[in-house]
Amino acid sequence: MKAMLARWRAAPGAPPPGYRPGATAVRVLADLSATRDRAGGANGSNGSNGSNGASGASGASGANGANGANGANGAARLPNGVRVSATEQVARQFLMHTVSVRIAVTARGPAAHGSARVLQTGWLRRTGVRAAPRPGCDPDFARIVDALLADTALADALRPVHLADCAIDAHDGCWTLTIVPYGGSEVVNRMPSFRRYVRLTGEQATALSAVCAAFDRVLRGFLRR
Repeated sequence: MKAMLARWRAAPGAPPPGYRPGATAVRVLADLSATRDRAGGANGSNGSNGSNGASGASGASGANGANGANGANGAARLPNGVRVSATEQVARQFLMHTVSVRIAVTARGPAAHGSARVLQTGWLRRTGVRAAPRPGCDPDFARIVDALLADTALADALRPVHLADCAIDAHDGCWTLTIVPYGGSEVVNRMPSFRRYVRLTGEQATALSAVCAAFDRVLRGFLRR
């Protein structure tokens, strides 16, 4: 046991034993009924840089854990036509690890710069969503994010999603919504040995797809004003 602990401490950045790059991302995209890009499948590269522009959005990074790291990624198209990226993030712990997946959608929008976490409000029941901008955001960014979350379709779609993390990032007119759902994750334990995938349910998949479509639609509306 002491030898195992020593090896774990000596290589905190190494992939944990039993990690299967891309396997969880593939299952999440299947839960979403998404059509994977042939050139953008889960391939173990260091970030999703498909044509949707979601190239390693930094927003939803809080779910990585103390020593989480980006894993395999893939790009796909949802049934509603919206392109998304799915990037694995691995939280490595002693004798176990978890793999969660960041779903990101990117769209063109107003010129602004900033990052904000998206939080659900309510205690026993989720009643709405609000933004918590990070320091250094443009004033226009905060105003636009508030307008985004005030959109009924986007707010109604976000409310039922079980969020582990959610963020909106903008840079030079490129806006990215990143969601880490509680479902669509894998827990792998070494002692006792087991592997469990927590699937993204049909209700959650439908809501998440609706969020991505609403985000894309609202931003396009801003550009037409």
